[in-house]
Amino acid sequence: MNNAVKFKFKYKFERLNIMLKFKSINDIKNQVRHNIHYFNKYDIVVGIPRSGMLIALMIGLELNKLTIQFSDLLDKNFKNNYSSRMNAIKQNNDRKLKIIICDDSINTGETIKKIKNQIEVTGLNNLYEIHYFAAYATKKSKDNIDLYFELIEQPRIFEWNLFHHEYGKNFLWDFDGVFCNDPSDLENDDGEKYLNFLKYAEPKIIPSKPIGMIVSARLEKYREQSIDWLKKNSINYSTLFLLNSTAELRKKNSLHKIFKAEVYSRTNSLLFIESDIQQASWIYEKTQKPVYCIETSQFLN
Repeated sequence: MNNAVKFKFKYKFERLNIMLKFKSINDIKNQVRHNIHYFNKYDIVVGIPRSGMLIALMIGLELNKLTIQFSDLLDKNFKNNYSSRMNAIKQNNDRKLKIIICDDSINTGETIKKIKNQIEVTGLNNLYEIHYFAAYATKKSKDNIDLYFELIEQPRIFEWNLFHHEYGKNFLWDFDGVFCNDPSDLENDDGEKYLNFLKYAEPKIIPSKPIGMIVSARLEKYREQSIDWLKKNSINYSTLFLLNSTAELRKKNSLHKIFKAEVYSRTNSLLFIESDIQQASWIYEKTQKPVYCIETSQFLN
């Protein structure tokens, strides 16, 4: 690193010896396709909202099966609401219809227990042959379901709930490109246009739960504007790291990625969320800690 560029941190963290398990939408898509033959025997695919609907729709669309959410199954008008599809199914079967109830994962098993209780109370188990499936299970929870793809212990995180998981407080988050778009070349003038961007940047995905630390190559002199934007968009975070340098030095020494890697290497964050694939690759190589790239949906580990 250039001798003129030095970073000082008030914070000291211990490295945690924890391996985070990560599954992407592409992972689950490939596993559904590879194991699709296990679902051929079912007549109706049911998803447990919200994440279970992702898996149910993948299976249902792949096999052209009637796919509904769990509340529809409990509806007294269920058969009438899907009368045409139900008639088509019955014409091809003289047996009790088979239903697979799907979720993305099972941990404690409490959700599945509640689902089974509702099935019991409504008497649906007398009308249909019902099985239970979760894409990812744990050793302790796997006996609560009939089918699963893979055993994955905690801590684990899935791409489809990355912004809405309690583990978010253990991640280090990039700012621009993650919570809002990157400034355009026109906006990035380190002057009035950039100040306007900082104030009015359109939000992208806003975390629904508290997150951990945010690190950005935004300059330290723009801390007040950055904090105001985070507050306005209800992003609950713990620490904001900004670059204490100048726009000229930042560009000359490629400080965007250097600064982020430096912060990441000194924290106990389990995962870095980066928007740019080149920076994500560089940060991973330098820190040897997992990085997820928003731009390409890649998990580097």
